Amino acid sequence: MPTIDEVMGSHMKAARKARSLTLQELSLAVRPGVQFNHSKISKLERGKMIWTVKDLLILLEALGMERAVVSVDSLPGVVINEG
Repeated sequence: MPTIDEVMGSHMKAARKARSLTLQELSLAVRPGVQFNHSKISKLERGKMIWTVKDLLILLEALGMERAVVSVDSLPGVVINEG
């Protein structure tokens, strides 16, 4: 079963690809002053880093997407690792 970080990553990767952006292009779209490189985005997309709310908001803004509230119930089949 995928973790919530893997599910979030795959959704964000799909959103980036739908906009025909490379990892580098997305990292350049992040607002000035925010340290967010293509390597970090890649790790987040692959579920190799833990997502924070801040990471999510930064990438939503860079992708030009609206902020949305995601409930655990909307992510069926996800394992939430506590600790």
